[in-house]
This record gives sequence, structure tokens and C-alpha cells, in this order.
Amino acid sequence: MDVSSINQYIGKLAVITGASAGIGAALTTNLARRGINVVGLARRIEKVQELAKENTKGKIYAIKCDITNEQDVIRAFQEIEKLGPIHILINNAGKIANTTLYNGNVDEWKKVLDVNVIGTCLLSREVVRTMTENNVAGQIININSILGHFKYDTPLNIYPASKFALTSLTETLRLELIGIDSKIKLTVLKIIYNNIFRCILSNIFRV
Repeated sequence: MDVSSINQYIGKLAVITGASAGIGAALTTNLARRGINVVGLARRIEKVQELAKENTKGKIYAIKCDITNEQDVIRAFQEIEKLGPIHILINNAGKIANTTLYNGNVDEWKKVLDVNVIGTCLLSREVVRTMTENNVAGQIININSILGHFKYDTPLNIYPASKFALTSLTETLRLELIGIDSKIKLTVLKIIYNNIFRCILSNIFRV
């Protein structure tokens, strides 16, 4: 995996989806502590606003955004671009359906796919556009699951399929970026439920 030192992003801007809880909240806080300015996107903006009150070297901005809504994503990027060029996008937001596939329903399937696949596509599209326009050598980091690479005997409905899709989407975008001679680096991380900070940050940056 081609990664860069975190020091080159100090003072720069990162965007993290699903920033209100879990891995997203942990990433938001930790990157800000290291001096990176972070925009936390979430539907529950109050929790990101709480993170912004912490004493960190970098600033934390909270922007309300439903990543499954195209117009919401476009509006969010218009707000973000007022803060400066984006150097890092972390596609972290995810949705899980904790039932068997044969007990699932169409609405449930659509919700999982909208967040895990369509949302990632929308964010990636917009950030490639803005990074290209600003000639930024940035990073897109897709937080995936081991369920997007291996089969597990777990009743998770369409969730594993959405994560396999994310694996494929990452490779597709990587090839497209090579085709346009882009400076953007693309990384996919296979995450298990474990120590968030060491698992994620040590795999993205040399810290």
C-alpha cells in the first residue's frame, strides 16, 4: 500500500463520512489531534459538534450530510470548498443489516447499498473532481470490512455483498485515476472490530 507521512497533511483538510460515532469519530479526533483540519460529515451533526469542542491542534468542522442524497452531497462539498482544498477523503460511513438474507426485504437492502455503495461513489466522484481542479495530490481512503474480501458464516444479509462491491469499486477507480494521470492515491483498508487507532492510523500513515 502506497502511503504518505502524516506530516505532509498537517494544516491541510480531511473529510470523513460517518464522523458522529465509532471509527469515524475516532478518526476525526485523532487526525485533528495531529494537526489536520477535519470536516466530519454525519446525519447526526450534534455529536460531531461535541468533538469540535475538544482541544486539538487541527480544527474540526461539523457539516450535516446524508451521503445517499446526491444534492445533499453536492451542497456539502460547496460548504467544504470554502474551507480550502481537500487533501484526504475517508469513506467511512457504513450500514449493516443484522439478519439473514432470506429474511430481508427490499427496503432494507436498498438502505445498505445506498450507504455502503452509492454514498461512497458520490463522495469519491465529488472529491476526485475537486482534487483534480485544485491539482491536489490527495488520498481517498475507503474503510472496508474483511467481509468484502472473504466469506464468513454470519447472518448479515446483503452487507457482505456491499463490501465486495466496495472492493471492486476501489479497484475500478484506481484504474480510472491511472488513466487520467491523476496524483490522487487510493487505499482500501480491511477493518475488523479491534483497536481503532492503531489498526487504522498505522495502516494509513507512518506514525
